[in-house]
Amino acid sequence: MLAELRGISGLENMLLLQKRMRLSIQPVLENEFNIILNHAGLGP
Repeated sequence: MLAELRGISGLENMLLLQKRMRLSIQPVLENEFNIILNHAGLGP
């Protein structure tokens, strides 16, 4: 899952995908959320 997210353009700076970040609750910016939704086919 993380490897797939790392391959999505626009998520390069997402905190969750940075090295040494813990996989607990991480903030997700609105634009990052929209990119993920679009990638999953759930976006507008």
